[in-house]
Amino acid sequence: IPRAALSRSAVSRYGGSLNSEFDFRLQNFPEIQGMRVFDAEGNLLYTNDRANVVSANISDRPHFIEARNSRNGGSVFSDVLVARTTGDKMLILARPIRDANDRFIGVVTASINFKYFLQLFQSLSIGQEGSAAIYRRDNFSQVLRWPGNDDKLNVPLPDNSPTRRAL
Repeated sequence: IPRAALSRSAVSRYGGSLNSEFDFRLQNFPEIQGMRVFDAEGNLLYTNDRANVVSANISDRPHFIEARNSRNGGSVFSDVLVARTTGDKMLILARPIRDANDRFIGVVTASINFKYFLQLFQSLSIGQEGSAAIYRRDNFSQVLRWPGNDDKLNVPLPDNSPTRRAL
């Protein structure tokens, strides 16, 4: 992403090519639902599937704040949330974008496609009492489960849990 593209005034110049680039790249990554770029104020600038994604501001989202405040430039994962751009439940991976002077100028995000993983889970032979789940390794909270159990989303496993020890 060209640093010059990280302003609202640059969208008319870069929008067509960046939005198309995101559409093209996502053809090979069914586990990613969306790729988006937000400016330093949290305003949506670029996205795949531009025609079906509403503009949004994410400046109050913890993953945006953490990416903005991070000094190591690393990626940040959100809790499971409802995306403002699509209304879908998802997990967001955010990475800060900084200029040559290390000034925060925006964030690029990738949204994990829960529908993709649910289809994979549903194809498993897990039996009547079985389940399949994705947990975060950093805080041991549940991200996704089949069959669903939304009461446990974003809830860390107990310290003495065998699943937590395995993770």
